[in-house]
Amino acid sequence: MKNRYQIDDKTKIILFIVGLIILISTMIFVIYYQKQGENYNYIKQNKNKYLVYTKYEENKDDSYVIVPYLNIKGKNAKLINDNIDSYVSPLLEKDNVIISYEYDINGIILSLVVKILDNNDDYALEPVFISYNFNLDTLEIISDDSLLDYFGIDQETAKNIIDDKLHEYYEKIIEEEYYSEEECDYSCFLEYRGISNILDSISYYVKDKKLYAYRPFIIHSIFGEENFFKLDDYDFLIATKESS
Repeated sequence: MKNRYQIDDKTKIILFIVGLIILISTMIFVIYYQKQGENYNYIKQNKNKYLVYTKYEENKDDSYVIVPYLNIKGKNAKLINDNIDSYVSPLLEKDNVIISYEYDINGIILSLVVKILDNNDDYALEPVFISYNFNLDTLEIISDDSLLDYFGIDQETAKNIIDDKLHEYYEKIIEEEYYSEEECDYSCFLEYRGISNILDSISYYVKDKKLYAYRPFIIHSIFGEENFFKLDDYDFLIATKESS
C-alpha cells in the first residue's frame, strides 16, 4: 500500500532549496552581527556596555533625569562626554528639571542628542537640544557642514526648509483662530517664538538615514499657543540619504 504522506521528488527539491536559503540567511545574519559587535567592541571603553548608555538616572515627582555616556575610546569621545557634563551638572541639584537623550546609528554615523527642559526658567520655557555626530570609523566628531555635505545640502537649504515649516505652523495657528493675521503677522509669530535667526541653536541628528534639525523655540504667548504645539514640532526633517 502506497504511503499517502510520501513526498514526491519535486517537493523534496523545493524543501531543500527553501531550507538552504534559510540556512544561508541565518549564517549571513549571525556573521554580520558578530562582525558589528567585534567592530563596536574594538572601540568601546567598556565592552560589556552599549556604545551609549545611561550613566546617571533620577526619577522624582518633579524631575526626570537620564544622562548619557558615550562608551568610546579616545579624546574626541571624551570631549563629548565632558561637554555633556558641562551642560547637565549645574542642573542635577535642581528640582523641576527634565533631561533625556536618544541615539541612533546609521552606518558609520552615531548621532546622540541630549534634551533638556529646565522648568525653573521664566514663563516662556524653551527646551535645549544638544546633538553630537560621531564617525565610528575615524573616531572623529562630524561637523555640521560635513554632515550637511554628506546629505547633499547646505546651511541655506536647511534654513529655508525650517522657515517653510514654521510658516506652516503659523498658517495652521491662523486657521485654528488663535489670532488673525491682522493681530499677529509672521514676523510677530517669530518674535513670540524667540526666533531672530532661524539657524541659531540648530542641532542636527541622523535617524533612519534621514537628517533632522532640532530647532528650539518658545511655545507660550499671550495667545495660548502652547496648546497648539507638540513635542515633535521642534524637530524638522531636512534631508533623506538615498541608498546607493
